[in-house]
Amino acid sequence: VKKYQKLLKEANRRIFIFPVWWNDTPAIIKGFIDKVMKKQFAYNVGATGVIGHLKNIQRVEVMTTLPHPPGI
Repeated sequence: VKKYQKLLKEANRRIFIFPVWWNDTPAIIKGFIDKVMKKQFAYNVGATGVIGHLKNIQRVEVMTTLPHPPGI
């Protein structure tokens, strides 16, 4: 976890590429977010909402794939 938190602190861009399985994010991505993007590290909650701490990240790209068009 510390390794990935260090990489997040040093990065200015994040790219997530993953397939959509059963209309959801794969467990490995959910686990990464739950374990690495922790409260106190990535954010805090203030009186008016969420306060982000990773201000160095200027851009996030999310690319997903499906085996077929939705609804088929």
